[in-house]
Amino acid sequence: MLRLSVDTPIFAKEILSRKPEFSSQPNSKGYLPLHLASAKGNIELVKDLLQVYIEACLVRDLEGRIPLHTAAINGRVEVLEALVGAKPMTTWFLTNEGEPILHLCVKQENDDLKCIKKLVELVDAKEREEFLKMKDNDDNTLLHISTATKRIKV
Repeated sequence: MLRLSVDTPIFAKEILSRKPEFSSQPNSKGYLPLHLASAKGNIELVKDLLQVYIEACLVRDLEGRIPLHTAAINGRVEVLEALVGAKPMTTWFLTNEGEPILHLCVKQENDDLKCIKKLVELVDAKEREEFLKMKDNDDNTLLHISTATKRIKV
């Protein structure tokens, strides 16, 4: 079966227009085209894929990550906006290991806080405090993870 590739966006868009059902076909790692486009930061393709199969926002890969997690891990701020705009509840999804999205952001090696700031901004103001206090399976908060990884800026 032919898989949608985000390495060639024009080709991917053409396939998507002719065979939209491919948007729901995972690869061997459980990645949907939305996971791959999110990781690459291909915002145009992300938006096209969301129009065809919005529920892809909720699909976990074999590591238990949804496309929003993949975008955050790779520092794709613009993609975060599109994905949260499509399915706001995904900001609350944990990985299979019980990690909140902010924990994934902090564990990345780059010191850029743009993803963390954007995610906090995208969460409803009434829920921000609770969002920032989310814990992983080991009962660690964002502060614990930040301290353990020596991410003082966070």
